[in-house]
Amino acid sequence: MGNCFACGKTIKRDNTYICLNRYQKVRTSEGADEILSGISTLKICIYCAGRACSEPITLNNEVPLLNIEKEGFYWYVKHLSGVPKSWKMKNPGDHCSLCQSAIEQDHIYTQIEISEEHKNQDGSIQPVKKTTATLAVVCETCAQATMAWV
Repeated sequence: MGNCFACGKTIKRDNTYICLNRYQKVRTSEGADEILSGISTLKICIYCAGRACSEPITLNNEVPLLNIEKEGFYWYVKHLSGVPKSWKMKNPGDHCSLCQSAIEQDHIYTQIEISEEHKNQDGSIQPVKKTTATLAVVCETCAQATMAWV
């Protein structure tokens, strides 16, 4: 499972944590875009997420985060704590959040999502219902120029 990217402590079974994921997808004509690959770029335990509601925390991640991912993380933890502020994603879904180019059929893009997840007793991972938020959609050109994949 891994450790919290802030405090370094193990995220144990039966614990909830915040997970930021990048999904490389291809736009299809059927409407259900196909996932080509994915990577978790940030995992934060609930204790550190709580701290992040009131103060900046050090994020020790292997993959450099985009500013939109960092801003999205802080928005998300405040959102979960009840601060009523909506995420203003630029050009939701159909255009790149960075350069505004259209994401058309057969185009590869990266969808950046954040969610609250729960590690079950058997080690399986389950998203907490209705907590997934899309932070950005990034076209392949911008992804290659700004994102590192491990």
